[in-house]
Amino acid sequence: MDEIGAPAPRRFSIRPARTEIPKCPSLARELNARSDAVIERVLAGYDPMVPTITQVPGDAELRRAATRFVRVVTGALESGNPSAFAGRAEVAGYRGGLQGERGGGVLVENTRLAIAVLGEAEDAIASGSVTDDHAMECLLAVVDSAQAAVARGYGLASEGL
Repeated sequence: MDEIGAPAPRRFSIRPARTEIPKCPSLARELNARSDAVIERVLAGYDPMVPTITQVPGDAELRRAATRFVRVVTGALESGNPSAFAGRAEVAGYRGGLQGERGGGVLVENTRLAIAVLGEAEDAIASGSVTDDHAMECLLAVVDSAQAAVARGYGLASEGL
């Protein structure tokens, strides 16, 4: 790396970390109430004219995934512990990893769900429905933890563990 002038890669661990964040019950309530809007945002992100690396999930499959993802996120926001519900996200990643290469769609799906949840949170905060201090920052910490858990589960299954 040094020979081509590139910086050395930083070490990064996706191990769960025990961190506390301010509890955000009003954001959690708003996101729970907006589960259908999260699904609509994800579906709106697919366009038949734009190819994607994964298949568009079916309605029932997407509803299950969105419900699980929102539960993980809102549970962590209510408890103030971003990794409290990461086990559920890790299981989703593990299931994807067991499917081999085509199971990588779980990583893409969770990224799209995270983007949709963040969009709904921005709308809820802008509308004044959310009164929690540091709500967006806390949500980002929770999403980081959930995404890391999905990747961790996927990696474990891919390695045959």
